[in-house]
Amino acid sequence: MISRLTRPCAADRQARRGSLSVLSVFAIVACGVCVALVVNSSYLSVVRSEAQQCSEAAALAGCRSLLCDQMLCRNQQPFETEGRIVQCRHTAIEVASLYRAGTRLPILTENDITVSHPGTSGDSGSQAMSQQPGVPGFVEVTLNNSATPDASGRLFLSGITGVARGQVVARATAVMENRIAGFTARSGNAVPLAPFAVPDDSRRIQSGCWSVDIELNKGADNFAWSESSQRVERGGDRLPETTLTLAFGSSTPAPGRLLPVYVASTGAASQPLVTQLQSGLSAQHLQSLPNSMLTFPASGRAATDDASSASQVAAAFETMIGSVRIFPAADTAQNSSVTAENNEADSGSAAATPATASGVPLTRAVAARIMNVRRGSSNDVQITLQPAVISTATAVVGNTASATPPNPYIWKIVLAK
Repeated sequence: MISRLTRPCAADRQARRGSLSVLSVFAIVACGVCVALVVNSSYLSVVRSEAQQCSEAAALAGCRSLLCDQMLCRNQQPFETEGRIVQCRHTAIEVASLYRAGTRLPILTENDITVSHPGTSGDSGSQAMSQQPGVPGFVEVTLNNSATPDASGRLFLSGITGVARGQVVARATAVMENRIAGFTARSGNAVPLAPFAVPDDSRRIQSGCWSVDIELNKGADNFAWSESSQRVERGGDRLPETTLTLAFGSSTPAPGRLLPVYVASTGAASQPLVTQLQSGLSAQHLQSLPNSMLTFPASGRAATDDASSASQVAAAFETMIGSVRIFPAADTAQNSSVTAENNEADSGSAAATPATASGVPLTRAVAARIMNVRRGSSNDVQITLQPAVISTATAVVGNTASATPPNPYIWKIVLAK
C-alpha cells in the first residue's frame, strides 16, 4: 500500500518532462537571439566600415581619373568631357570591385556615382588658355544594399531573429580643389617642385615665356604623352610645348632660359639641384619659411653656387622624361622693368642686377611634364616642357573667402567632411 502511494504514475512523469522541455526551448531561443544580435551587430559594423572605406577609395580614384592633361587643351568639345566622366565612373567601379573581392560589400553601379566635372581650362571661342578653369568638381559614390540582390548585409540566424538583411549604406564625396594657397611637406611627402624657374611674361609679349608659348599657344606641338604606354611619343596632342635652355651661371630670368634657383633659402641651398629635382622639397627645406609653407609670389635666389654640372643636370632630366613636376615661374617683365630703372639710376653700380640684389621674382607655380632633353655643344642643354595637370597632397587649399585664384595646373583631392 505504501509503495503504491509513493510511486509516481507514468502520466505524472511525462507531464514533468514536458514542462522542462518547454522551458529549455524558451531558454535556448532566448540565448540564440542574444547571440544573433551580438554577432549581427558586430558583423554589420565591420561591413559598414569596409563599405565606407570602399566608397572613399572609389571616389578618390574617380577624381584622379578626371584630372588629366587633356583638360588643358583648347577648343574642348562636349564629347571629350563626357568621355572623361564615363572613364571616371569605370575607374570608380573597377576600384570598388577590387576592394569588394573576398567581402560581402554592396555592388557599385554607374547609377551610384554622381560626377560634377571641374570644367576645362580651354575656351572654345578663344585662342588663349584660360586661367579660370571653372568651379572645382566632385565625385560622390554611394554604396547601398537596398537595391541590390547580392548577399551584402545578410544576417546570421535570420530564421530566429526574423531579419534577413541589415542595411548597409556608405557615402563618400571627393572634391577637386585648385585654389592653391601654397605648399608644405607633410607626413613624409616632399613637395614635387623642381628648382628651376621657367620664364614668364605678365605682359604676354615675349616668346620663350610660359604665358606666351603655353597659354597663348605660340609654342610648337611636337610631342605627346601616351597614357596607355606611359611614355612620350612623337606627334601632336593639342598641347603646346616650350623649349628652354639651362641658364647655368645666370642670375636673372630671361626668355627661353631655364634658371636654376633656390626657392627656400638655406635648406634648399645646402642640397644639390639634382637631388632637389629628383626628390622634391622636404620639410627641412621649408622650415625657414613662415609656417613652413612655400607661397607665391616669392623671392628665390639664383643657384649660381651650385656644384652640379650641366651634364649632371641633363642626365637627371633624362631619367625623368615623362614625369610631372611643379615649376616656379619667374616674371621676366618685372625683372626687365627693375633692371631698366636701376640702369637709369646708375648703369655701373651693382644695383643693375636686381635678381642678385633682391632675389629672383617668382610670381606663381605651374606644372609641366618633361618631354625631351637635347644636349648640344659645350654646356648647351635644352629641356622641352609641356603643360600638365598634377594632384599633390602637399598643396594647401586657400579659404573660400580669400582671393586665391584658381590654378589650372595644380590640384588637390580631398574627401568632403
